[in-house]
Amino acid sequence: MSRPVTVDKRTKSLFAGCSEEEIIKRAQRVRDEAIKRDIRYGCISQLYFLETHLHKNPFYKEYLHQYGGLYDKKAADIGCCLGTDTRQLLLDGLECRNLVAFDVSESFISLGFQLFEDSDSQLALRFFAKSVLDTDLAAFIEEKYGLGPLDFALVNSVLHSFDESLAKIAVRNIASLLKSKGHILGYIPTKVDSPVQLPAGSDAYRFYHTESSLQKLLEENGFESIKVHSISIQEMFPSFHPTEETGMEDRLNITFFIANKRK
Repeated sequence: MSRPVTVDKRTKSLFAGCSEEEIIKRAQRVRDEAIKRDIRYGCISQLYFLETHLHKNPFYKEYLHQYGGLYDKKAADIGCCLGTDTRQLLLDGLECRNLVAFDVSESFISLGFQLFEDSDSQLALRFFAKSVLDTDLAAFIEEKYGLGPLDFALVNSVLHSFDESLAKIAVRNIASLLKSKGHILGYIPTKVDSPVQLPAGSDAYRFYHTESSLQKLLEENGFESIKVHSISIQEMFPSFHPTEETGMEDRLNITFFIANKRK
């Protein structure tokens, strides 16, 4: 199912000097290139990567207000995909020297540079390919970028990408990046009734949490003061079809979250 593609004001600000028509053409070229590389996700085929989702998260706005913006903050965008939200963080005031962004897929990062045409910028040095499951993550960021501990980690649409046991490792690794009382914030697709683990390719699984199981995951692996807020997934992604994307008939939500690292 396709959807009409438009470019809102916030997205336009990420493409300085580009018309809406040119932005959409770039996005379509990136989508076609991704398909050639056998990257087949709904967020790619439906061009959802063309939207920044940061300001849809009520806890992000709350964070900006409570902590006086991003100017002096240190942050990581974990599972950054094409880096749309990464670039939005810079527009919102985060300094490039205080930012790192990584994804397990080098292809996502390179497609992001193709989309934004900024591979020769200072920002390009802040991206790298790595897994959130790597146990040397904090040491790697400290040694290569001299960055850490961090004030917050942005984790959008990541924690459902693992089975239940690996998700615990991911959350503990994220906690290791943060200073005491530092924040994790982001969103994941969640089930309404009960959590479920589903196959996702060869020897891989995805775990769809509920609000309560997500809170438990965070609480048992280094976080406290957890807050969640859910909306229908169609409110976030209007053309998303659960059966086509996940094989489930069940209703899915998007659950936004924020939590503090325990002391």
